[in-house]
This record gives sequence, structure tokens and C-alpha cells, in this order.
Amino acid sequence: NQTQDLSGVVGDSVSITCDFDEDHARGEKFLCKGENSLTCTRLYPNKNKYSFTDGRKGNNFKVTIKNPQESDVGVYWCGSYFTQNSLTYDSLYQAITITGMKNEFKILN
Repeated sequence: NQTQDLSGVVGDSVSITCDFDEDHARGEKFLCKGENSLTCTRLYPNKNKYSFTDGRKGNNFKVTIKNPQESDVGVYWCGSYFTQNSLTYDSLYQAITITGMKNEFKILN
């Protein structure tokens, strides 16, 4: 398992890059939030909060969290799944921790 620590600014955006190898290439990609990979909550693309983009080289994908808040701090898991012979195989293989969100204020003249 790879780990990555990130921090961000409240109201800006945070991008998580999930790398994967050939074992995960054919599966559908997803992000899961929670300390435990067995009980985490799957996050899906949502125009207001999460956007998913495939990497140029085809061996990663990026998830952008729009307008992050303190509630977005936590552990995220990169994952993939595929279905074969009516069975679904899940794999959570990379943990990313968003360690904190700073509040930054801009003074406009």
C-alpha cells in the first residue's frame, strides 16, 4: 500500500491522484472515505463536490474535491472493481490522508 498526505485550503480545491498497476487497469475506479478500508463510504462523481479524471498515461486517475471543508479531512482509499462471472471483485490499494484544511481570507480592495 502506498500512502500520501495532503492538506488544503477551505473553499479552494484538493486533488488526489490515485496510481494503479495492470491488476487494477481494467476495473472501474472509485474513491472511498474512512479510516477502515472495509467499512469506508464510496464517493462517486458529483458535479458539485467530486470530479474524476483519467490520467494521461492511463495508469492513474485524479479526484478533485471542490470547495473542501473541515469535514473533508480524513483518510481516503483509491479503489477499483470489476465484475466477472457475476462476481464483483473490489480492491482498495492506496491510502491518502487529508491532514487539514486551512482557512485563508483574501482582502479585497
